[in-house]
Amino acid sequence: MTEPTAKEIISQYESGLKIDVEEHPPARVVLRLIGVLALDTSAMLRERISELANRGDLRKVVLDMGGVRYVDSSGIAVMVSGSTALRKNGVDLVLAQLTNKLREVLHLTKLTTIFKVYDSVEQALSQN
Repeated sequence: MTEPTAKEIISQYESGLKIDVEEHPPARVVLRLIGVLALDTSAMLRERISELANRGDLRKVVLDMGGVRYVDSSGIAVMVSGSTALRKNGVDLVLAQLTNKLREVLHLTKLTTIFKVYDSVEQALSQN
């Protein structure tokens, strides 16, 4: 059996991103992210957040990060810019089910001052 090549290892992290949208009336949406949030996939999240920012009927968007295997700096940048765009329209962007590594990155970069972080989606939805 041969060792995986660098290209094969990298391709594990470039396998795409799936975003499931779940409506939670009144005025809440959960975006369940599954896969990789990186340079080649972050535009998908940017577009989805932009659509939600323009709806006008939301108060909260929860990013469920439980299915995310990897986040790079472009993914974090989309999360920050998305939070700003939503906030301009009176919508809170909160995060749920972060991996320990992503939680540590947000803490080290002081981004926990921008994002409310919850252990579960249910907890995020129940808080005002």
